[in-house]
Amino acid sequence: MATARFAVVYLTLHGLVKLGLIVALLRELRPAYPVAIGVLAVFIGYEAYRAARTGSSLLWAAAALDLAITVLVVREYRRLTAARPPRPGSRRRPRRGTW
Repeated sequence: MATARFAVVYLTLHGLVKLGLIVALLRELRPAYPVAIGVLAVFIGYEAYRAARTGSSLLWAAAALDLAITVLVVREYRRLTAARPPRPGSRRRPRRGTW
């Protein structure tokens, strides 16, 4: 019973957090990208921990899927930051070759 309750709570939270991240990423809010990467990294770590403890291949698959999504978010964040110059007044220097 405790395992079923954990699964329901975990999957609900996982889905709600990912839904919020998807909305922020679709709006191309730059601060959302590092947050998404960090949150996904926490999910990956926890899924791997639980998979190792329980022997669940389903959790390993979920961790692999989250890892693939994280790679895509990192690539999109790099593309987005390279395509747009920093805001006026920003202390961030542009990358070489972008200006």
